Amino acid sequence: MDIILKVSQISFYVVLAVIAILTYRSAKRGLLNTINTEYHKRILDKLEKLSEELYSEFDHESPTSWSNTIHKSFDAAVEKINNDYLTNPEVFKLGASSGTPLPISFLNLQFYVDRIKSDPFIPKTIRKAIIDFQQNRIDVMMEACREEFLEYQKELAKGMHIDSLDKNRSWIWNQFHARLKEKKCSFSSAQERANNIRLMIQEYLESFNPLDK
Repeated sequence: MDIILKVSQISFYVVLAVIAILTYRSAKRGLLNTINTEYHKRILDKLEKLSEELYSEFDHESPTSWSNTIHKSFDAAVEKINNDYLTNPEVFKLGASSGTPLPISFLNLQFYVDRIKSDPFIPKTIRKAIIDFQQNRIDVMMEACREEFLEYQKELAKGMHIDSLDKNRSWIWNQFHARLKEKKCSFSSAQERANNIRLMIQEYLESFNPLDK
């Protein structure tokens, strides 16, 4: 009788232990599924936002369009050079201008890329595509801008273009954009690359569509 009782007790405790282990594993699996679901939701939300950001630069009605950011800040930088010249023309003639300004939109784009580099909710392939695209643009635009502005400052120092300061923005921009075309970073080239990345995002999002499984 004692043996039967002991065996029953042992069996009871074994069953309890098994139930406890199964319950723990089930709870852990449920928690991990919840975390995993939330993580992927964050990724999907982030990719949707990225797609909209990529498109907004080429949407003429967007406040962050090419004309409202890159072009406008470029014009503002030319205006600064003009104002610096009007304030201290003798300094320009001595070849000692106050420096070459850079459009604020270029700097903002660099801050944007730096943020993308460490964003944990962007898949690696898409992150790399965005960084390669945007960093190359920044490098090309920075170099082209410096070259055009330095040349313009030298010409002002020689007394050139003085009578057309208000109109100089247009032809300087055209020369700047011509440099971008040579490096395949013009408006249309940038738009094409942005669209290709948006297609990558679309493919990634479609991989989570249960109807396609």
